[in-house]
Amino acid sequence: FVILLARLKKDPSLFIEREVYVSELEPCFDKNIVKLNNDCVYVDCGGYIGDTVKKFINIFGVYKKIYVYEPDKMLFGKLSKNLNRYRNIVIRNIGVSDTAGKVFFNHDGLGSGRVNRDANNKDTGSIELTTIDEDIKEPISLIKMDIEGEERKALAGAAKHIADDSPVLAINVYHKLDDIVACFNVIKNANKNYRFYLRHYGHSFIKTVLYAEI
Repeated sequence: FVILLARLKKDPSLFIEREVYVSELEPCFDKNIVKLNNDCVYVDCGGYIGDTVKKFINIFGVYKKIYVYEPDKMLFGKLSKNLNRYRNIVIRNIGVSDTAGKVFFNHDGLGSGRVNRDANNKDTGSIELTTIDEDIKEPISLIKMDIEGEERKALAGAAKHIADDSPVLAINVYHKLDDIVACFNVIKNANKNYRFYLRHYGHSFIKTVLYAEI
């Protein structure tokens, strides 16, 4: 309740003034919720410099394959270098959304680069987009998303995998005020069998993670 109230009031101090349960487990990889087999296929949307992929490997150990999406050209080189010693990892210098194509994108190199849908702002650079459903043909076990407010669109672009494979979902829902409800609705419309959990990490707007699992 406090998480929702703080977002509605746009007041981060509510996290400190009221009693908020703050999870001490690793964001997106809460092992009480995320349970995986050794043949896991993990999809990391918003790969940054590879830190979450490394955490995933350290926590879960064995996997079949990992797909990583990081559209920021300023981060992609670091990401590739940091993950080059690991096996069976596919790294894409593109974004994920609900449709494939090209969009304007603010490259900042700090992990906050985002899609810019303002047609008048054409000096920000651009990126290619794909959908998870189009790009990945094998069954998926876990999808993590931290993509600066594009989560709801990326989830819509993974609707077939969500319906057919029922992967565990770990979705960051703190970038936009209605992220929690919007992402919940996209997931529920794709697969009505999911159970949902909300976990918060730290006394600020970040990070709130919406988990979905069956």
